[in-house]
Amino acid sequence: MAVPKSKFRLYDRNGEAVSLLSEVGRGGEGTVYEVADRQDIVAKIYNHSVDNDKALKLSSMADLCNDRLLGLSAWPTDILRDSNDGCTVGFLMQRIHGHKGIHVLYSPKSRLNEFPNAAWPFLLHAATNLARAFAVIHEHGHVIGDVNHGNVLVSTQAMVKLIDCDSFQIEAAGRTFACGVGVSTHTPPELQGVAFKDITRTINHDCFGLAVLIFQLLFMGRHPFSGQYSGQGEMTLERAIAEYRFAYGKDTESRGMKQPPGSLPLEAVSGKVAELFNRAFLHESSRPSPSEWITELSELSQNLCQCFYNKSHHYLKTFVGCPWCDIELKAGVPLFNLPGSQIGDGGFNLPTLWRQIETVALPEPNPLPTQPSFSSLLFEYGDEAKQWKLSMFKLGAPIILVLLTAMIVAISPVPVDLGLAITILASTIGIGIVRRCGAKDDDDRSSERTSVQLKWNELKSRWLNEKEREEFRNLQKRMQAKKGEYLALSKTRQDRLKTFENSLKRRQLYAYLDQFRVVETDIDEVDDSCKDVLLEHGIDTAAKVDRDVLVALGGIAANPKMNLLQWRNNLANSFVFEPPDQSAILKSVDTEIMSQKLKLERDLQAGQLVLRRLYEEIKATPENLRPLLDQVLTQLAQFESDARFGAESSTPMAILIISITISIMIVLFSK
Repeated sequence: MAVPKSKFRLYDRNGEAVSLLSEVGRGGEGTVYEVADRQDIVAKIYNHSVDNDKALKLSSMADLCNDRLLGLSAWPTDILRDSNDGCTVGFLMQRIHGHKGIHVLYSPKSRLNEFPNAAWPFLLHAATNLARAFAVIHEHGHVIGDVNHGNVLVSTQAMVKLIDCDSFQIEAAGRTFACGVGVSTHTPPELQGVAFKDITRTINHDCFGLAVLIFQLLFMGRHPFSGQYSGQGEMTLERAIAEYRFAYGKDTESRGMKQPPGSLPLEAVSGKVAELFNRAFLHESSRPSPSEWITELSELSQNLCQCFYNKSHHYLKTFVGCPWCDIELKAGVPLFNLPGSQIGDGGFNLPTLWRQIETVALPEPNPLPTQPSFSSLLFEYGDEAKQWKLSMFKLGAPIILVLLTAMIVAISPVPVDLGLAITILASTIGIGIVRRCGAKDDDDRSSERTSVQLKWNELKSRWLNEKEREEFRNLQKRMQAKKGEYLALSKTRQDRLKTFENSLKRRQLYAYLDQFRVVETDIDEVDDSCKDVLLEHGIDTAAKVDRDVLVALGGIAANPKMNLLQWRNNLANSFVFEPPDQSAILKSVDTEIMSQKLKLERDLQAGQLVLRRLYEEIKATPENLRPLLDQVLTQLAQFESDARFGAESSTPMAILIISITISIMIVLFSK
């Protein structure tokens, strides 16, 4: 029976009054209240009536309460009744401070804000503590049952607390109190689609849900059964779980699955931890226990190394390269905050920088403007347009002159011979004008046409940004290569350290062998004459005895040569390498790598600025060049018009001859 809103005084098993204060939280099953005079205790009051089985279960859980259970869970400490001998309406439990839902921790976006200092070692520590919490529950003979992300809280020290304990499956009072609820995404394959109220849960069922939560902690919130399905139809999480379609590992294709892009490969955890995941998700009978997880996760935590160029990254020592660098680069966002105050203070961050670089895409070329038509040229204004139209008028004026003269003569009372003379005179003047205009254009505009054509070719190249586009593409390739170098810095550092040690070992070996002089050593079949030959060729110590040199050396038989090599090899086998001061080696190599790192950072940042500049130049080209292009295209159109029917063609003269013929006929027929 739900507690009336006006009644906030209840009673525990001893009949002591418990006063409830303000509401702390509310869920589908009940409401949590503060308890008067108790900062460490809260009360959960059910929204529905509590039956006898539930009441007995809560009372039994209160009886079973101990310090170990309270250290890792919100275990019921007492029941609450609506009167001294009334019905059970809820229970008391410890109040949990400073903890947040486990999903807040394993989700990268919320982790950056809510757990700003949590890197991968922190997640491993939380996963280990989660396994410890499960182990304690199981040691007491109980089963969690309803394993899911909503029932686990984590502190900023990676301490784990289990909540909603009243739903656990409890062994008490000679009976089993079942867990009647569950979340499908954390339910094992054999229980998918099964009514929870009809089954008895086992520890093995809990082990599946535990493995899912651990996987989500280590793999940035990814669900182990969420991947790319290669078959037909929709592959829901529930179906994937029921069909054992674990989406990670080397044999995912046989299960019709593929690991999601941009996710941590299973090989990035230790081989033993990877095998635990395979057992948990592929085999019902061999799921790892919490104690196995504790052992292997603890060992994994002790075998991590820190990424050289990104101090927020930690990964397995035996894994080649830092996997987090590649994942962050593909995602374009950081998964972990940089230590201290580096995040957001203007420091170098490759994923963020590369995301900015990728947003600067090469713009598509703008189509070239087209030449204006002849009719549109007539409506152009400006000095050049006026001059062109004037030249066209000069070519057309003689035609009008001849026709107009003929019409005037035809309507005037002049004799026919005078009329013809006037018409011929006008025609002669017209022919002279047309010839003079044509000759003038040929002389004055030939070089101008060439100049305008060259200018058009130049502007066309600038409009298409051929040079800038080629520079843009080449810069992108160079920056891609520098990004690869930057990502490989950690491996480069390891190679440098190995090379440095090998080089030092060779130098020490040479110095050791150089102490043993050939002339001072008795070597089988190597007499004084052999030694003289060796000295003549500069082979005076064991350090200079070389197989290839001896093979090519004359004057010494095969057996002495073999004995010399055997002598040298025996000495080399007795050599003991003296490891140098590791701090000095690290300092030397790290100084070199840091210098390379800083140079790459500068190059990448400078490259981004150049890309942005080229992008802006290419984008601004149409607006900047359009006036010049329009002017040149107008000139080209004018030249084309002149070539077709203007001064550079025979059209004006032909039309004039036709006009003269028509004019003479008009004069003759009018008289």
